[in-house]
Amino acid sequence: MFHVVTDASKVALAWLVPTWLVFEAVPTKLPHYTLPAFPLLALLVARRFESLRFARALPIAATAVYLAIALFLTQFLARFFPSYNLARVSRPDLNPEMEFGAVDFTEPSLVWYFRDKVRGFMTPLKRKDANEFMGRGGSRFIVLPTASVAEIFPNIDPSWRSYHTKGFNIPKGRRADLTMLLKPE
Repeated sequence: MFHVVTDASKVALAWLVPTWLVFEAVPTKLPHYTLPAFPLLALLVARRFESLRFARALPIAATAVYLAIALFLTQFLARFFPSYNLARVSRPDLNPEMEFGAVDFTEPSLVWYFRDKVRGFMTPLKRKDANEFMGRGGSRFIVLPTASVAEIFPNIDPSWRSYHTKGFNIPKGRRADLTMLLKPE
């Protein structure tokens, strides 16, 4: 099957290819980075399939599949995300005035899952600053890799609460083993 490249296709490709290449060069690969290229990609694909019999049913089927994924699959998969698990198990001990920090795990998901219970923003910390952060007055918590806990906090205050979880860190594409140390008021 021969496909003629029209002026409209050239314009779409001229927009699509540079957008895609620029965001492929970015070291952090979050799914929404390439969203500006999707409308043009959809138009190019639609031009290719417009003569097929099922072309009219395809958008409806795709919408149904995406809605099913959004409504059902994401709820099932959330339990495998370490940030979600930490927020869920620590929820009874959280309060809106808490400050929270993170060492070596500063994923946006920490803010997403804790935001409805804690008003403060996450403070990204270096290992050397973690003790000073937790030593400040007021209730607070810190999230860090479990392997770093003994090194950074050799003498954990017995009044602190500790939460541990393992899961999959999607932005980094690898497993995460995290501990959350919570200092109550």
